[in-house]
Amino acid sequence: MARYLIDNQGSTVICDLELLTYLNRTAQPKGNDSTLKGTVDGAAVEVPLNRGIGYLSLTKRQLDTASFTLPEGISLSATYADRPQGTAGGDFKVEKRVWSLLGGDVGQGALAVVQIDVSAKNVPLDGIYEITETMPAGMRFVKLQTPDDNSRTANWYVTGREGQKITFALWISDPKGFTGTLPSITYTARAVLPGEFILPSATVSRSGGGDLSVSEQGTVTIIK
Repeated sequence: MARYLIDNQGSTVICDLELLTYLNRTAQPKGNDSTLKGTVDGAAVEVPLNRGIGYLSLTKRQLDTASFTLPEGISLSATYADRPQGTAGGDFKVEKRVWSLLGGDVGQGALAVVQIDVSAKNVPLDGIYEITETMPAGMRFVKLQTPDDNSRTANWYVTGREGQKITFALWISDPKGFTGTLPSITYTARAVLPGEFILPSATVSRSGGGDLSVSEQGTVTIIK
């Protein structure tokens, strides 16, 4: 083994992991506080950063047109603070939960599990269903979890992704086996930024009509 290691020098393999980008922080010189500089509505703005974290409230229009200059080693994330136009008293009851894959607190760099549960309110469980999910700003989508035993007669599929927003679709052709509850959506996400983030509402709708139902908005904390 020793001879093999001598004859075969080790090499560095650079993997395209987003996690590495977010963990690559640069220490700021002592006495110099970091500042986020940018332009909002044509005016210059400066936001002091405490340990690389600062807060700036903008409308959607301002966020779409704003520009920022980031200090080296600082990442920028946008948090969706508005609630979708829907009702918690629609055709469905929607619940959304987040927990650490390994248990305990959700730590930076770790995998988190996000689960969305949907139960129906006196509506037939057949047809096409769509869930629009918005992840917390400090997380990045990894993978949709599906059963390994093919025990379900219908499964959710990812039909679209745009930034923090993911769209899932489900087609039920045979309602047998679905007694008032749709299959849960479970996916893993990477916690890439520390801090307290809004847990945006998930929305569910059924093709062909009915009210748009949403989950309650909450918060999730990522520990550094």
